[in-house]
Amino acid sequence: MDTASTHKLANAKQLLTVAAGLCALIFSALVTAEPTTPKSTNVALHRSGAGTLEIAVSAAGVDADFMLDTGASMVTLSSSLFNSLRSQGAVLPVRQVAARLANNKIALSDVYEIQSFTVNGCELGPLEAVVIEGGKRNLLGLNALESAAPFSISLSPLELQLSHCQEQVAMDTLQASAGH
Repeated sequence: MDTASTHKLANAKQLLTVAAGLCALIFSALVTAEPTTPKSTNVALHRSGAGTLEIAVSAAGVDADFMLDTGASMVTLSSSLFNSLRSQGAVLPVRQVAARLANNKIALSDVYEIQSFTVNGCELGPLEAVVIEGGKRNLLGLNALESAAPFSISLSPLELQLSHCQEQVAMDTLQASAGH
């Protein structure tokens, strides 16, 4: 074997040794890494006068009560909440959908994206919400619950357990770190 071939072979062996060392290091880090536990939270529910389950939500910083509705595929905003969010510029139009209402009628409805949607410190947003013209109730539908799945509803105590919450940094923490 000539000298050039010998050097190439030596370089190839060094590269393989380095690559094997890196693989071992990565594998070791993966095996010894602490498993991360998703943030979960229990949220108190309350019964409305009509007996439905309701929950306090913050949609883009606006606090509102939502009826827990596992029969609704999407979050539904009342006209008044939507108007508050729109006046703040907190909703973005996404598309229109044909929505089947509780009375079995179908209505063409606008879908908007809400950047922040928080339930008791559990950030679920951004998520989509439908606005039914003239709608008077806010509904917490499956798309919100799905973002923190698995979830469970307990009737005693009356609470909703959400898993896989996105981390949320409190505004006062941000202000404190900025020196305000």
